[in-house]
Amino acid sequence: MAERKKIDAIVVCKLDRMFRSTVDTLKTTKQFDAWDIAFHSIQETIDTKSAIGRFFLTIIAAITEMERSIIGERIKVVLQHKKTNGEKTGGDVPYGFDVDEKGRLIKNKKEQSVIEKIRLYKSKNLSLNKIAVELNRKRYKTKKGKNWYPQTAKRVLAAV
Repeated sequence: MAERKKIDAIVVCKLDRMFRSTVDTLKTTKQFDAWDIAFHSIQETIDTKSAIGRFFLTIIAAITEMERSIIGERIKVVLQHKKTNGEKTGGDVPYGFDVDEKGRLIKNKKEQSVIEKIRLYKSKNLSLNKIAVELNRKRYKTKKGKNWYPQTAKRVLAAV
């Protein structure tokens, strides 16, 4: 719409809802300028039609990118800490484990034995399809009580 001159401006509530990096912000808003489209961010009160507005956009975009990076670093540290302490880090409980009352992963012996079978089959160069067929033939079920598929076996192998 902007390229076809169907709009005069693009308005966002907050800058970080539209852009993930400073470079992307600057390239995109430069293109908006070429199309003579104003860009406004309500929360940061940015108006790219003025020199001070473009300068402020650059500064805010850089700060936003830095904040996102810092948050990512902190999350990585927390997840590694949880993993080191044997705690669940989110999502479904991985195959081969259960979760105790404190949120720690504990080995599920029955599922661990199936993982060993999957590893054995893989070491014998069975394809993922043949591994799934063999697990289903022996009536092993996934964590959710379903049949095995090649991708399910692949995910279990990747997680161990």
